[in-house]
Amino acid sequence: MVSTSLLLLLIAHLLGDFYLQPKIMVDKKNKHSIVFHLFHALIYGSFVYVASIFFGEWWIALVVALSIAVLHFGVDFIKGVVTNKVKRTTIRLTVFTLDQILHIVTLIVASVFLKEFNKYGTWAFVEKYPGLEFPFSYNIMLVHLFSILFLFQPANILNKYILSEIFDKKQNNLDKTNNEAKAGTIIGILERLTMYAFCGFLSWYAIIPVVLTAKTFARFKRFSNEENGDLFTEKYIVGTLLSTMYVGISLVLGVLAA
Repeated sequence: MVSTSLLLLLIAHLLGDFYLQPKIMVDKKNKHSIVFHLFHALIYGSFVYVASIFFGEWWIALVVALSIAVLHFGVDFIKGVVTNKVKRTTIRLTVFTLDQILHIVTLIVASVFLKEFNKYGTWAFVEKYPGLEFPFSYNIMLVHLFSILFLFQPANILNKYILSEIFDKKQNNLDKTNNEAKAGTIIGILERLTMYAFCGFLSWYAIIPVVLTAKTFARFKRFSNEENGDLFTEKYIVGTLLSTMYVGISLVLGVLAA
């Protein structure tokens, strides 16, 4: 079972590492700018502190936040050095994956630490304010929040890395405009959120073939393009399978956290 503390730390991770880390900051970090690395670590640590304070005293949350911020700084700095030197997409995807795995491992260790120091076994403020009640499970609420955040920005970044790895050598044949790229991104987000909304909230799994059919119909003309129709079809299939897999991961997380 996924603990409540880990879910909240994962949400803090998504906010700090994806939503409040714009591309300009990533570019500056990759150029070995210590200032931007420190600034990002400070933002990330702040979110971890907010997530940790619910499970104990302020000094426990501060220890956890500072420890994770330092580790996050170190991992990101090494990632920046490697990314700046290596141009191959395969290596960049591997580095990105390892970077995220290390961050998540540190959060798992932190959640265990918080659990050891939290005598209540739940959010500490619930015990401080006995009258505070929610008509739903804490874990389910956090799973839905995590899933919605994950299916936006992180899923887009993952798709970008994976699709670039597979199709970069053929990319010149696509002649993809910025408007078309943005349209594809929006379609992918709507696809994932629609499937998750119906499957995660209503358990209506029959919506999946409906969404995929509608998406296929909307992009049908691209399949028949004589110049790059086959390449677009391959990319469409891989991207669709990845989006469906992300929704599946979110649903499995909900089962584990229930």
